[in-house]
Amino acid sequence: MNDYGKLGISTFAPNLFAMFILLSILPFYEANGSLPVEGMTDLQISEIVFWAGFFAFILGSFYALSYIISFVGHYLVYFVQRYWYLRKLRKPERIYTGDPL
Repeated sequence: MNDYGKLGISTFAPNLFAMFILLSILPFYEANGSLPVEGMTDLQISEIVFWAGFFAFILGSFYALSYIISFVGHYLVYFVQRYWYLRKLRKPERIYTGDPL
C-alpha cells in the first residue's frame, strides 16, 4: 500500500470524529435556538460530559482501529509482494527457444 492509501485510511477517523461532534451538538442547537450554555443544572452538565466522553471513547476506538487497519494492510501487502518476488528469484522462468535441452 502506498502512502496515499495509508493516509486515506488514517484520516477516516478524524472525519468521523468531526461528523459525530456536529451531530451531537445539532439537536441542542435546534431545540434552544442557540447553544444551551445558559441556565443549565449540574445534572444536565454531568449528562453532557458523560455523553461527550462516551462518544470520544467510541471515536477514539475508530481512530485507533484505522491505524491498526493501515498498519496491518501495509505490512500484509509488503510481505505478499516480497514473497512473490523471492519466489520468482528462486524459480526463474524458462525461456523456450525451440531448441531441445
